[in-house]
Amino acid sequence: LYTTKNRHRYHTKNNNLPFNVYAQGVNIKVHGTEFNISAYEDQDSVETVLLNGSISLKHSDYPGDQGIKMVPGQRINYYKQADSVRSDFVDAQAFGSWKDGIIIFNDSPMEEVQKKLERWFNVSIIIEDESLMNYRITGVLENRTLDQIMRFISLTSPVDYKQEGDKVYMKKR
Repeated sequence: LYTTKNRHRYHTKNNNLPFNVYAQGVNIKVHGTEFNISAYEDQDSVETVLLNGSISLKHSDYPGDQGIKMVPGQRINYYKQADSVRSDFVDAQAFGSWKDGIIIFNDSPMEEVQKKLERWFNVSIIIEDESLMNYRITGVLENRTLDQIMRFISLTSPVDYKQEGDKVYMKKR
């Protein structure tokens, strides 16, 4: 088990002894696998990505439901407010890389970049110009400091930034 706050990566090999993981109203039955869960109280969805192996995912309010059996590379987002599920397929490597100190942005919207960096570095990022929310970021950043990542964003986008303690201010250049 690798963990950082509300982001967890599980790895187990014993198919004969499944176990359950509960996260923000979602029950995940583990059958010998490796997967990633992102479950934050301030986030509208619980995101589960299966890296390899097999899991069954169901909402804990439906005890008779057998859930959705996931396949490797599948991502399921459970939206808490709407009580709905959306499934798609993703690059599983990008979702498991955080435990190795690698942040991957793959055409990520600025809001996603903001939240990921806030959680990773325990800072507040204040975007002073709403037009920056239209930008998308792509890059693989391994073992980088917050300043190095902000310089990368500044070099690849018309963004200026300054850091004051645990706050980072971003504005359009």
